This record gives sequence, C-alpha cells and structure tokens, in this order.
Amino acid sequence: MDKLKSKELPDARDIWLMIKRRKWLLIIPWVLTSVVVIVGSRFLTPVYQASTIILLDREVRLSSELQGLMGLTRNYRAGELQMDELRAYRNEITSSSFMFQLSDRLKLDANPEVQRQIQAMLQTNPGLDADQVKLYVIQRKFWEGIRVRSVGAAQIEIAVESSSPTEA
Repeated sequence: MDKLKSKELPDARDIWLMIKRRKWLLIIPWVLTSVVVIVGSRFLTPVYQASTIILLDREVRLSSELQGLMGLTRNYRAGELQMDELRAYRNEITSSSFMFQLSDRLKLDANPEVQRQIQAMLQTNPGLDADQVKLYVIQRKFWEGIRVRSVGAAQIEIAVESSSPTEA
C-alpha cells in the first residue's frame, strides 16, 4: 500500500529525472519556435505612428435656464455634437489645402511609390492636371492612415500610421 501511494505523488527528484531524460522534447520545440519568430519578424513591414493631442476650446458649461434662453434643448456637448466635430476635424485635416501644404513641406511627392501612382494616373487620364493628380494620390494615401478621436472633453488625438518614418 505504501508503494502505491509513493508512486501516485512523484517527488522533486523523480520530476528532475524525467525532465533530464526528455530534455530534447523540451528544447527542440523552444528552439524551433524561436527561430521561426525571429525569421518571421524580419519579413514584417514596420509600422510607424506619430500622434499628438490637441486642446480645443474650453468646454463651456451652461445652466439649463441659460440653455433654454439660447434655444439649446440638449446638453451643450452632447455625444452627437462631439461626433460631428470629430468628423469635421478629420475632414479639415485631410482637406485638399492642408494636404497640399503638408505635401510641399514634407516633400511627400518625392516618394517613388507616389511618383509611380501619379505617372500611372496621368497616363490613364491625360486630361488631368499633374498637381490635381498628385494631391489626389497623397490625399487617398493618408486618408486611410489618419485617425482622429476624442480623448477628453475638449481634446482630440490625431494619429498617423505609415510604413515610412518620414510619412508618419
């Protein structure tokens, strides 16, 4: 009976001997997994992100009586109004005039990928102006990478993700 109980609960020495006997069953999967992860990470494209938080106007808290006098029937900073403001800021940030200034300052049109896209569009649409095509390509490229979100009562975060550190 004592032998049966001692076999049910292995002690530390038995565990150590079992690990020592089967060490390759532990080492080989660990080494293979490490090699696959290291090699696989070399093929991933890095993603760079730049972000900033902008403080907008200070939130004005109006009493319900004053809101009634001004004709405001709902809260001054309701959720719908905030979403509309975020959409407006996103549209302003990705607007043509802002993108044109950004393109000139950062020389975004010097990117070979952008140049290829511009040339391809000009060949398929010869009637378009080169500046319009450049603006369209840059605007389309950044529209996907720009994120605008609310981070506080009167704050928004603007974040840009790109595979190029200069574009981010």
